[in-house]
Amino acid sequence: MVTLANQNLSVTIKADGAELTSIKDQASGHEFLWQADPSFWNRHAPVLFPIVSRLVDNTYVFQGNTYQLSRHGFARDMVFDLVTAEDNHARFQLSATEATKAYYPFDFDFFINYKLNDNQVTVTYQVHNKATDQEMYYTIGGHPAFNVSLNQDQTFDQVSYQVNPAGQYDLYPLTADGFIDLDLVHTVAVSDHNITREDFKNDAHVCKVSDQTKVTLEDKQANVTVTMQTTDMPYVGIWSTYPADAPFVCLEPWTAPADDIHASGDFTEKFAVSKLASGTTAQHAYTLTYTKD
Repeated sequence: MVTLANQNLSVTIKADGAELTSIKDQASGHEFLWQADPSFWNRHAPVLFPIVSRLVDNTYVFQGNTYQLSRHGFARDMVFDLVTAEDNHARFQLSATEATKAYYPFDFDFFINYKLNDNQVTVTYQVHNKATDQEMYYTIGGHPAFNVSLNQDQTFDQVSYQVNPAGQYDLYPLTADGFIDLDLVHTVAVSDHNITREDFKNDAHVCKVSDQTKVTLEDKQANVTVTMQTTDMPYVGIWSTYPADAPFVCLEPWTAPADDIHASGDFTEKFAVSKLASGTTAQHAYTLTYTKD
């Protein structure tokens, strides 16, 4: 475990999956991050790499070869090396091995940086293509879950999310199998929304956002807000369990959503896939701002 701390927050990260495990308010002791109760969901904030969500039939084709890759990829289940640990910054690394190349044939270094500043935590993903003669393809995302209050009826009656600026956003409905259907993408007016359990009957709400968009999760009962702003991660999923009454809501920043149901299976044609030239590095980030009154 690595702990970052200042007068506002205490942040803990584990090497397994380079996953956040705790974000506490120093003054009140309030725990913002879901504590992985296995009766609901046994993760805190897994890292999604080299894919977000699902591939059709859990397979893809690259340069004529077919590969198997399970939901959300493998990074969340691997041990990262700790590169740097300071009071307010930690850096972790995962690199390709012969084992990873059996299901993801790219030679990569993947770094995750956690930076604590005042009441903010910034998570930066850096993907480096080590190959000298081959482009690399990937999608990447975060999956942090945040504690929220439930009333006696186990409902979210005092929990909401706000999108700022309010306005028209593209909504990506999910199928019963958790894929997107690009034919059903439509624009909706998004601003403030009081969350109900039924919101997650069809899985996550997925919207396309800009780097200027802020998404805020508010728990009025606990007087807590968590605000997310992304950089080069233009999709945000909002999710909780259904029908189980789990007391958490996820704000998930992604570079791309799940496969389109009409996907060809060719990884180079995957919707919103990121392409990285040999020898180059790409960076994606999100910042979380916490308040507790």
